[in-house]
Amino acid sequence: MAMNAKYDITGISKVNEFGVEVRRIRASRTFCTINEVVIEGTYGGWVQYYDNLDRYDKSWLSGESEIFGDAIVNRNSIVSGDVKVCENTIIQNSKIEGKFVICGRTTIRDVYFRNNTNTISVLKDASIIGQRR
Repeated sequence: MAMNAKYDITGISKVNEFGVEVRRIRASRTFCTINEVVIEGTYGGWVQYYDNLDRYDKSWLSGESEIFGDAIVNRNSIVSGDVKVCENTIIQNSKIEGKFVICGRTTIRDVYFRNNTNTISVLKDASIIGQRR
């Protein structure tokens, strides 16, 4: 049985601070993330392309967070708040909340970051790998 995609890209768009047009996502069905239930019709964050956020696993993008360029968020990751994920960044099995700019050839896997103060930037090539729980 084929699984239905969990979100669609809406017609709501904006040009972000990097000069990239991103579009708001909306849940096309009710589904569970790693820590909450997203109800069908709920608006999420912003993406440039469908490839930026996995459409079938438990990953979700909320708030004013954005994923664009060749960045990918998948493997049950949660990105929320005001997080900008761009260029060739890959986020897997992680939860990123608050204010971050994550760009470059950065890989984030198996970690939880929370920051609600000044924006933290990861702008160079980096690998941040935690321990799988």
